[in-house]
Order: sequence, then structure tokens, then C-alpha cells
Amino acid sequence: MIKNTTIKFFGKEYTDLYIGKMGVISFKKTDSNSDNEKASHFDIPRISACPKYLMQSEIVFYQLNDKILVTFKDPNDFNSIYFQIEIFFQGKIRIVYFDKFSPEGYVGLSSGTGYPYDYIKSNLSIYPNCTPSLCINLPQLKETDDMISLKGSVEIETVFEKDIFISLMSDNNSELTVSESAIIPEGFTIAYFDINVIDDQLLDGSQPVGIYATAPECIQGYIKTYVHDNETEILHLKMQEYINDKDPSIEQGVVYLNQAVDKDVTVSLKLSDTDSFTIPGQLTIPKGMTSVSFDFIQKGYISNNQEIRAFAYVENWTPAAKKIYLLEKKFIMDIDKDGRMGLKDALIILQIITSIHPGIEIGNKDLNRDGLIGWEEFFYIMNKLKVCP
Repeated sequence: MIKNTTIKFFGKEYTDLYIGKMGVISFKKTDSNSDNEKASHFDIPRISACPKYLMQSEIVFYQLNDKILVTFKDPNDFNSIYFQIEIFFQGKIRIVYFDKFSPEGYVGLSSGTGYPYDYIKSNLSIYPNCTPSLCINLPQLKETDDMISLKGSVEIETVFEKDIFISLMSDNNSELTVSESAIIPEGFTIAYFDINVIDDQLLDGSQPVGIYATAPECIQGYIKTYVHDNETEILHLKMQEYINDKDPSIEQGVVYLNQAVDKDVTVSLKLSDTDSFTIPGQLTIPKGMTSVSFDFIQKGYISNNQEIRAFAYVENWTPAAKKIYLLEKKFIMDIDKDGRMGLKDALIILQIITSIHPGIEIGNKDLNRDGLIGWEEFFYIMNKLKVCP
């Protein structure tokens, strides 16, 4: 009898189950100790897990909060487990085999409606190993002046009937250390361990750390995380401000800081328009340096007078942003309409700014789309004429 819940199996709910020493769990009262041949398996709703010739086993039954766990053991060695059947109340069913135990009969689930017309045999022994994996969970990690107790956890999907001893290791002890070991107690699926984040007083951005968890009979757990700096810095971004199809090439961009970094620092880059241009997703400012260059590459058509933005970002640092104006193919800042762009055009713009000149028809000459002809347009001409940097 299942306590205080039901099990759903092929769309039907059951409150009783019948366990046989032949490694069978049935949902109707029948001979659960019958063999595991085709007719026995398909004629009743059941879970078949054992080999054809398993005659005896010791059975241990647990009803846990999330599942029913049935363990089949060697009657001559109670510490030796043949296999386990886990029936989760949310619907999942799992069969776990131990010590290279090889089933020979019909293994799997049966709805009890007879031999399926579309049934296809498969060889269970050639399926991948189902050794349980260790899963590591960590909080966000940041350097701090205060010693704050942080905890991580290691989880496993399968309940073991013994304590699981886990060895833990950090691959970057200059940034983060962890407890040497943790224990998942018998019947549980989680253990907790201590984390110590090192405040190294260095300007080093977000530093990568790998955490490993190993235990017998389990697949090693690994997680890559980052320890974020509490020393702050301001990022700057230099990029060509105006671009059009007449430009033979686009200048390289530069990410730079006010002071040199103490370790290699990864900077994340993002562009608001990835259809027309591309930039690297990440850059590394080398140890002892203040800047790094990158390529800003056009890959698509430039729409008329559009604006895009570029961003540079490091966790806990002040990010950088840069506006870039994309000018239409035939754009030229010819204010006096003499067919070319020159100092006379810049002078007219100064006169417009100081209200000496009555103004012009703006048309497509408004670079930053503020509805005015002003300083943005003046400095654009001066830069193109290389009169000012």
C-alpha cells in the first residue's frame, strides 16, 4: 500500500503495488514472482528490471518525499546491490543497475494491454553507462572586505544506502578555496561545503575558477565560475564615430582603462546591430597593460543614417558605451553645395551655431538626428579633413 499518494502509470492512478523477488513491480495483484518472458511482461501493467534467471533477492522498500525506492540485493551479501527501481511521484521511472549487473529478460515498462504491434527490441547492454553524476551548485562569488560565510552544494540524483564521501578541489586557490571534502548521508541526495573567497587587493576583474567534486561510483562533477572584483575601475571605449560606404576601411576599436590590470582581465563586448557589423564577444586585457584593440568589421548593408551602440562590460566595473553613426552611401556634408566638403562648410556650421547664418535645409545632414545642424556635424567635417584629432 502506498501511503498518502498515488502513482500514475500509463495514465492510470494506483494506490497499491506488488513487488516480486524476480525484479518485477506490478500494479495488479498477480504472480509477481513469475518469470520475465514476453507474455508475462506485456499482459499486466508492470515494471520489469531483472534478468531472466534471477531466482532470489532481498528487497528493501522506501517511500520518500518524492519517490518510491525499491532495492534488490544479493541474499548472500546484503551489502551487494543488484539493482534499484525508482518511481517518482511526478511520473519519472528509473532503473539503476550496479556492479555491471546484466539483465537478460524483457526489461522496461508494460501497460498490460498485450504485445504492442509497434514494439522494437533493443539491447540494454549496449546503452551508455548510467553511473550517477555529481552536480555542483554555487552562489554568486564576489570579493569583499568582510569575511562572509558562503556555502556551496553537491547533489546526486540517486539515493545511496551508504554515506557518499566526496573530495572537493578548486583549481585557483589564489581566488577561491573550498572544503577538502563533504559527505552525502545515507538516504540523502545533497551535501554542503564551505567556500572562502580571497580578497587579493588586486585590480583583476572577474577571474575564472573551476571546482571539482569526485566520489566512488559517481561521475566527477565540475563547474566553472567567476570571482568578481571589488576593486573598481572605469572602462573606456574608442571607436570610429562616423562610418559610410565611402570609407576604404574602418579603424580598429580600443578598450582602455585608467590604470594597468594586475592579472589578465576578460572584457565582454556587445553591439546593438549585429546584422551590419561584427565585433568580438570577449577581449582580454593582458596583465600589466591598460588597453586592448579589436576589429570592427562591416558585414552587411548600411541603412540610411542609422545609429548603433557598442558596449564594454566587466562585472562590478563602470561599463563603457559608444554611439556610432552609419551614414548613407552618398552622404557628404556639402553645406554650400559646391560638390565637395571643405572648411567653408565647417565655417557655415559655426555661423549657424552662433546664429549669424539663417540656417539651411537639414535634409540628410543631421548626423545625430537631434533636429539641428551643430557641433556634431562641425566636428565630423573637421575630423574628415584631419584638421583636428
